[in-house]
Amino acid sequence: MTVGGRSDLIAWMMKHLDVEDQTEALHLGHLMSAHGYFFPIDDHVLTVKADGTFYRFQTPYFWPSNCWEPENTDYAVYLCKRTMQNKTRLELADYEAENLARLQKMFSRKWEFIFMQAEAQAK
Repeated sequence: MTVGGRSDLIAWMMKHLDVEDQTEALHLGHLMSAHGYFFPIDDHVLTVKADGTFYRFQTPYFWPSNCWEPENTDYAVYLCKRTMQNKTRLELADYEAENLARLQKMFSRKWEFIFMQAEAQAK
């Protein structure tokens, strides 16, 4: 499963993680989402909801269990992608907007490259 709804996610966890109870699978789903193993496609709130939201598994490279520290350029690309989505619920929080401005100053010489990378990933 690369993309699916809540029921698909719970079914996947019950099958692949040897979880026998749906309530336990839902709880595990909340924990896995909060830790970044999968995320809702249309929302930035990392929780499993019962509203028809679709979820996507995070690329294994970015799994927290890999102890990977994101670089500033990766965070800049992520924030740029968020600004491109034009959805009210995906607007940047104040601290994110401040970080974006700080990163834009820091990477002023290669900001065009970062923005182009964000555009390519957003498609």
